[in-house]
Amino acid sequence: MSCTFPGLRFSMLGQLQVWRGLTETTISQPQRRAVLAVLLLRRDSLVSVEELIDAIWGAHPPPSARTVLHTHIHHLRRTLRNINAGSEAIRRVGGQYRLELPSCPVDVDSFRRLASFSAVRRAEGQYERALRDMRAALGLWRGRALEDVPGPWAGRHRAALTAEYLTATAARLSLELRLGTSGDHVSELGTLVLEHPLDERFRELLMLAQHQAGLDRQALDTYRQAQRYLAAELGIDPGPSLRRMRQRIRAAASVRSRTTTPAASLPVPRQLPAVQPYFHGRERELDAAEDSVRTASTNTPVIAVLGPPGIGKTSFVTTLAHRLSAGYPDGQLFAQVHGSVTPRAEDRVMRALDSLLSALGVSVHASTGGVQARAAQLRGVLSSRRLILVVDDVRDADEARAFLPGIGSCVVLVTARGDLASLAVREGAARLPLRPLTQADACAFLRHRIGHRRTAAEPEAVSLLAGMCHGVPAQLARVAAYAVVHPDLTLTEMLRDAVPALLQPRVVDDVSTWSPGASLTTGPGHFRYFRRDFDAAHTGQSEAS
Repeated sequence: MSCTFPGLRFSMLGQLQVWRGLTETTISQPQRRAVLAVLLLRRDSLVSVEELIDAIWGAHPPPSARTVLHTHIHHLRRTLRNINAGSEAIRRVGGQYRLELPSCPVDVDSFRRLASFSAVRRAEGQYERALRDMRAALGLWRGRALEDVPGPWAGRHRAALTAEYLTATAARLSLELRLGTSGDHVSELGTLVLEHPLDERFRELLMLAQHQAGLDRQALDTYRQAQRYLAAELGIDPGPSLRRMRQRIRAAASVRSRTTTPAASLPVPRQLPAVQPYFHGRERELDAAEDSVRTASTNTPVIAVLGPPGIGKTSFVTTLAHRLSAGYPDGQLFAQVHGSVTPRAEDRVMRALDSLLSALGVSVHASTGGVQARAAQLRGVLSSRRLILVVDDVRDADEARAFLPGIGSCVVLVTARGDLASLAVREGAARLPLRPLTQADACAFLRHRIGHRRTAAEPEAVSLLAGMCHGVPAQLARVAAYAVVHPDLTLTEMLRDAVPALLQPRVVDDVSTWSPGASLTTGPGHFRYFRRDFDAAHTGQSEAS
């Protein structure tokens, strides 16, 4: 069934919000928000006047409670009627009220539905889809549930919804640890343990994350801390699940101590740059790349990420490497080759190879000969390792080959502006061209970086800004950064006065003409100036390209 009032939606996982399309209607009176929240969570059911009074004032309502409540109902009816072109949403039946909004989206319902889908898919063994659903569910939260709703009823339901949020968070972290996705799980779980010290789920997951990171001693310390805290606070021992995790880690640590080489003789490099906090719009490509790694017919899969400058290749492979990192315990290497900016190939490649060998414990002074000798040395060191190697910005397939392992269990992520076709033919590399972001993703990118409240007020300006950047993440990031450091400017003012000057000196390849076989150099006709696009957006005219 479709919503009776198209475009109408409600948000309660944060401040209470009422939206019609992109327009928010403010319910300014706190008690009025409380009445609406009760009717929303009980919609299509009858709610008595006594229940509503109790929700607002609790056990001690004022003598005027009924009169005040009826005033709140009157105002809510009028507000919803104005939003919905006269349609009545709040009905009175005897001495009770009912909010009749069949199938209109409410974020609490969407959260619960997605969390339920995730649980079903997890039970079926579809862990990747389960994780996607759970992340989507948690992504609906904008703060504390019912954050701006007063009264005892809101307090009770806030606590219940928070418990659901924590359960979903634990499920998400459990799935991420099972799948070996990237992220600083130890830090995140450490914070959750401090915030919820009696919740053994987070202590158990923290122990697992520490174990997966090779921190068995810290994991057993986490158990001992739980043991002391629970004894002091509740007079009880840790539960059976936490005890089983301790036994599992003890057994694994015993095996590891008998079979592993001392860490001093095998450095574990951690060279990946930090994940960009606002990386957005590439989930489909990331999933495809992860599938390529999992289903590769070789132990050393190679993923070649291709695209024009500014399209986000480096951010993409960094994010992908973090997502894969838990499955590669010997570390992550990151080499910048600068193939697109420095012409002397041998010097560049040798410097990059030397940096990798040094990170793996090989003295640079012991590296003799040219590129081929160093490449052979690197292959020898990698042959017994299981790690991720990111090779950023190679000029061509020959440069990429200098970094490829011969045998072993590594994954190699390469970025380039060229097509690397022969790398696909000879080495079986999976090529993944990155295209410009769609208009919808570009708008979402700006909303995430600039802020939802500010962008919701000017949706047309957001759309124009996104269009002017042609889906190029580097240009979108520049525009968003300017907006963030100039909060007093409206986006419309920025669009008119600042953006053309900001971007006019910057030219980018016309990404609509780029293909995986494109040359690294582009003629003047392949450049697009942002001033031209600004003028076209406001006059309806454009130059012929």
